[in-house]
Amino acid sequence: MRELSSAGRLAAWGSAALSGMVSPDDAADEDAPALVLVTHHVEEIPPGFTHVLLLRGGRVVAAGPIATTLTAGTLAETFGIALELARSGPRWSARAAT
Repeated sequence: MRELSSAGRLAAWGSAALSGMVSPDDAADEDAPALVLVTHHVEEIPPGFTHVLLLRGGRVVAAGPIATTLTAGTLAETFGIALELARSGPRWSARAAT
């Protein structure tokens, strides 16, 4: 069987991450490539991502482990509106606060 090139391995990891097939254990693998996802929608964050960086106007609002950094407060500061944040298993959702 032919071994994948570095670019091929990175593409395979990216596809797996975006389809939810990368686990938190995979993120601890020293041979795993670093993946960066840029989005305005928390619903698009695949399982297995471990950290977030929230920006507003080119400045860092918050950065760190996803479990402690991604909060309704940091999202509200980032987007300038009150938001409700929910987590169901490994997936996140946000909506305007009522």
